[in-house]
Amino acid sequence: MSWGIKITCLYSGFVLFIAFLVSLTMRERSELVTPDYYAQELKYQEKVDQLERTANLKEPLRWELKDRRLYLNFPDTFASRAINGSIRFFRPSDARMDAIIAIPVNAGKTEIPLGKLHQGMYNMQISWQVDTTVYYNAGFIQIQ
Repeated sequence: MSWGIKITCLYSGFVLFIAFLVSLTMRERSELVTPDYYAQELKYQEKVDQLERTANLKEPLRWELKDRRLYLNFPDTFASRAINGSIRFFRPSDARMDAIIAIPVNAGKTEIPLGKLHQGMYNMQISWQVDTTVYYNAGFIQIQ
């Protein structure tokens, strides 16, 4: 076999390999964190303020995951006050599995069933409000 044919085979193989890689990347889904990512980015300072208020609390919000249930314990300083808010469960691997659940608070403690969420890793974003003050917590949970 002459060197011209070898070079042609090598070049053709390289082109086919690149075409294969391009076809793989075209099938891969690419998602933003939220559909309105840029609008959310403009509100980022509000989130920073909420995180700072949360960090300055004497007692933090605590959560525990047991048997596909999420248990939230709010600071005791807010036990006699009305607390409302929501939890956004963000699935980094698939936006179709995201969920938003309202927080039903009873005397500073609440239990949230997570039966509708699929197994896997979730970024949990908790936004909660006492009177007119908004607080924000975030963390990761693994649902089995």
